[in-house]
Amino acid sequence: MARRRILLIDGQSPHRDALARALANEGHEVQVSGISEALDQLEAFRPDAVVGSEDGLRIVGGRPGLQTVLLSRPVNMEGLRRVLRES
Repeated sequence: MARRRILLIDGQSPHRDALARALANEGHEVQVSGISEALDQLEAFRPDAVVGSEDGLRIVGGRPGLQTVLLSRPVNMEGLRRVLRES
């Protein structure tokens, strides 16, 4: 899988941090963001993909060239890998 710059938007939680570590261990550059600072992080980090909750994805909106992946609970890592790999 190609290395991606991923912005992970979710509330503060151990799950968010564990997911960020898992994605980083797969070679991705990952930054985490809460919903309130998501737009600032989006502009500063310039990710290839945004993974987040429904509220987080709504805030960043549909931007051309930016892959968005809805984060579901429980997180299916294999499904997430597949989505990131296929685009």
